[in-house]
Amino acid sequence: MKKSLALMIIALSMVFQLNAQSKLSPSTRNLLAVLSKNEISVTVENNKLKEISPALRVTNGDIYISGLLKVKDESVISVLSKEGVIAGAGSGNIWSVSVPLDKIGILENYPQVVYFNADGRIKNKLESARLETGTNLVHLGTNLPRSFMGSNVVIGIIDVGFDYTHPVFRNSEGLLRIRKVWEQGETSGTPPSGYTYGNELTGSVAILAKQKSTYAEYESHGTHVAGIAAGNGYSSDGKYDGAAPGADIVLVELAGGESSILDAVRYVFDYAAYQNKPAVVNMSLGSHRGPHDGSSLLDKGFDELSGEGRILVGAAGNEGMAQSHILKTPDKDSVRTVVYMLGSGMYEASYQTDINLWGTRNTNFSVRFSVLDSVTKAFRAVSPLISTNDMTNELALKSGNDTLAYITFMKEESSPLNQKSNMEVFAVVKYGNLLAMTIAGQDSVHAWHLSDLEFHDLGMPEYFTSGDNYFTVGEIGGTAKSVISAGAYTTKNTYVNLAGETVEIDGFSPLGSAAVFSSMGPTVDGRVKPDITAPGNAIASAISRFDIQFQEPIFGRYLVDTTNIGNITWSYAALQGTSMSAPFTAGTIALMLEANRTLTPELIRDIFRTTSREDSFTGAIPDGGDLKWGHGKITPHEAVKAALALNNADDITEREGGYKLVGNYPNPFNPSTNIVFSLKSDASLTLTVFNPLGEQVSSEYFERLGAGVNRINYVANGLSSGVYFYRISGADLAGKETFNLSGKMILSK
Repeated sequence: MKKSLALMIIALSMVFQLNAQSKLSPSTRNLLAVLSKNEISVTVENNKLKEISPALRVTNGDIYISGLLKVKDESVISVLSKEGVIAGAGSGNIWSVSVPLDKIGILENYPQVVYFNADGRIKNKLESARLETGTNLVHLGTNLPRSFMGSNVVIGIIDVGFDYTHPVFRNSEGLLRIRKVWEQGETSGTPPSGYTYGNELTGSVAILAKQKSTYAEYESHGTHVAGIAAGNGYSSDGKYDGAAPGADIVLVELAGGESSILDAVRYVFDYAAYQNKPAVVNMSLGSHRGPHDGSSLLDKGFDELSGEGRILVGAAGNEGMAQSHILKTPDKDSVRTVVYMLGSGMYEASYQTDINLWGTRNTNFSVRFSVLDSVTKAFRAVSPLISTNDMTNELALKSGNDTLAYITFMKEESSPLNQKSNMEVFAVVKYGNLLAMTIAGQDSVHAWHLSDLEFHDLGMPEYFTSGDNYFTVGEIGGTAKSVISAGAYTTKNTYVNLAGETVEIDGFSPLGSAAVFSSMGPTVDGRVKPDITAPGNAIASAISRFDIQFQEPIFGRYLVDTTNIGNITWSYAALQGTSMSAPFTAGTIALMLEANRTLTPELIRDIFRTTSREDSFTGAIPDGGDLKWGHGKITPHEAVKAALALNNADDITEREGGYKLVGNYPNPFNPSTNIVFSLKSDASLTLTVFNPLGEQVSSEYFERLGAGVNRINYVANGLSSGVYFYRISGADLAGKETFNLSGKMILSK
């Protein structure tokens, strides 16, 4: 069966009639504009649709456009279903939906519909790491009640390229730990209950019979990431143990954009809830399409799905060296830059680019594009200023009869997400030319290069402005308020590969330093990101034995080890990126959830803030965090101890209802520690700290603290390293009971 996109031009031409306040996002309208000009017939069974956009999906022989939908009242979902709209994951006002392509305009007709955003294209973003961070101490149970391996915790991995047969996914007895698989891109098989696409595999027999996921012949990213988070190093004597080698594993091979990601998150959380287990989901994925302020539909969906025992971890991004962001500030009338571009896959002899721009609430901005000769740098054509409040959607820049560039603009004066003006630009430029962009307006305007290439000054700073690497923590992995975002630092900068060659990693940096590629915050709404940094350079982990890339010299040089069982060989490779630091963080959180299944994103962030490590590379990190380091280097051992302390505090309050000291974490500490205790009733108290000679070194009075668990953050200002003792003394507010609690802590500078 064929569906001709050319025949849909009449239906899709509505995109050029929509005003800037359409319920279809600019990126959705940009996609429709591309489709309206695509004159080829597309067979719904082939992959051409996905080449055009991950938002295009075939269901029951018809073409759908998938994305996230915001509604005022979820009752409208059942009404839309009668129009052929298919609903997926939904929570509150945010829903994953697939809309028949030829009916996309109906969304404009329903008052309960607020906004629809079509899916965009998503990018994929050990042994020394475990030792350097102290993860091995957690596995051994050193100074802990027992060993922690992630048992009775579900780790979900949303990624591509899974080898289900790799030994790292077995337990010590050789049994498979992968419990469920959802291959979203499969067109045959049975979708999970409640979903209409992909194929679900349940149980070790079905999973091992399938052997590999849809894209495992061309991609190992998912296998590598899953190995870091939850591999157990089976048959390698633990050399390639992941952070949580005892966790249950659920794999989702992504085949789509934001709506598919939200579906995947719910799929993992629903399985964990059915098993009565906490879960952490890793997303080593990223995009720069969006406002970067936590207001996107996907970010809101994440926030609604996350909670107690439901944790999301994302990769901060790998744009730490890319000048892929540029900011026009209120003190400048305009900023002009040159946009580096990629060779076009859509048009011959041309370059292409996508740019996403976001302004300020209720304030418009304008852009102008110019074409420069790539050799002489002379201007050949200049566009008028295009504002977010005008009706221009496309233009061609010409020199005589020669078309040099074609540009489309999709705009909003005030987005329903955050009331900010915004614009998405798609440009195609003829070979031999450069594209310059001018941004003008009264207030701040952020622009992101969606191909992660540079905004450049061409060595002429008097005319052009280069981009920067601030605000490059990406959507999906970095901007939602509930997502724990992981940056990367260096635990290894060289390795010896299978050929015996010593390989120096790209972007070589000193051991202990921040990885040069690790993206930087803040978010546009001023939150410090990332939240934490973890090992991300030359991390050795499993790869797919079916991946043909590693049979070639370029990728083959990354191979560091092999494992043989019978006549089958599996390999390990050293790769780098925040795609590697994120699963290390997710695995650490699985260990924390084993210690305390009631942890929330907020509590985990607080634990990282108080237990993370500072050193000569991080410097002294402010209490609010650092734009490169977050709250510092991850310390799994201290994080698990802190999770246990909070768990014990909750148990004590419920069980005893009395005055009880839980302890302090971290311990040893520098420069601060949390002292945790339980109060039977509301009370006033004094915290007094003594040195080993019994001399008082500090005292702090608290007029009123509530009944239940309390935490006092103690900062050891001006004290030298050593053992200190603290006493909490006080009385309930009714004056009927007094109490004294005491403990020991170690300051280690």
